[in-house]
Amino acid sequence: MFKLIHKTTVKSVLLFITFLVAVFFTTSANATPANNSIDIDLPVNEASSIIEQFLKTTGYNVIRSEKKDGIVLSASQKSAKLDILLSVNSPVACIMKTYPDADGSKEFQKLVEYIREYQQKTSYKKPENIKKPLPQESKQANQNIVCINAVVSGQSIRLTGFVVDAAGLILCTAHYLGSNPEISIFTRSGKAIRGKLVKISKTSDLALIDCDMKFDSAVEIFKGKSILKDGQVITSQGCANGEYIRPIKGTVSGSPRKVDGQVLWQVKMKVEPGDSGSPVYTSQGDFAGVVRGRLRTTHDYGYIIPLDTVISFIKERQSK
Repeated sequence: MFKLIHKTTVKSVLLFITFLVAVFFTTSANATPANNSIDIDLPVNEASSIIEQFLKTTGYNVIRSEKKDGIVLSASQKSAKLDILLSVNSPVACIMKTYPDADGSKEFQKLVEYIREYQQKTSYKKPENIKKPLPQESKQANQNIVCINAVVSGQSIRLTGFVVDAAGLILCTAHYLGSNPEISIFTRSGKAIRGKLVKISKTSDLALIDCDMKFDSAVEIFKGKSILKDGQVITSQGCANGEYIRPIKGTVSGSPRKVDGQVLWQVKMKVEPGDSGSPVYTSQGDFAGVVRGRLRTTHDYGYIIPLDTVISFIKERQSK
């Protein structure tokens, strides 16, 4: 009797386990995987704004919420639903993941096309390699400024940098720089030097490059000015499109604000591609920060990384 009950119980348990396994695999097969993911070369706040605008113009109701891992846009239209997660990849780039239903994939493709068209309208074509010495564009040109060409995954990136240590240490912005870029530095005289990335911070969007060259002087960062006033005149010099150094003039536009989690000054100043990494000065000649880039939606406004952020970044390296 005991053996009969035991065999019946074991058989029942095995049948129940088989049933659970079948249900699990059936459910998994019918579930929609969240594998729609693309990189977007836009700050997360700007990307969320244009995506929300696209969804609303196509008839979706959109609810925006901020989570610990990024911004979530929950869109619905009749029976169609589309959940979008935007997470920060760098201060000027983010990653978009969608969780669509059966109709979501088509909407996803339309959304990607809309984003790409927006990026093309708000970006410049990258210039060819520098083929001539950098001319003296201004008598006030800063000899500590250099033009940087970095090749990352076969793609050419143009930046401005400036000397922070006469022994050959150069500061620039970090966005788009990978962990092992091929770096060429061009001085104002047109001399080309190989550079090596020695420190990078995606949080502060700053990087340090070491090169085998001694400079006559360096920017006095620790004697800079950290407090700026609304409307205060500022100046800079950057490598527009990586081809020449020219002066830039602008004014501070309001108090510091958080952009994608980073505290920045907003300025009214014409910032071109290649100007990122340029040193910023007050009209009295005090160092005040670093050009981070321009607003994608306009050519007349940009962002500056504050002096305090620069000093903290430099001190981190000195303490190691």
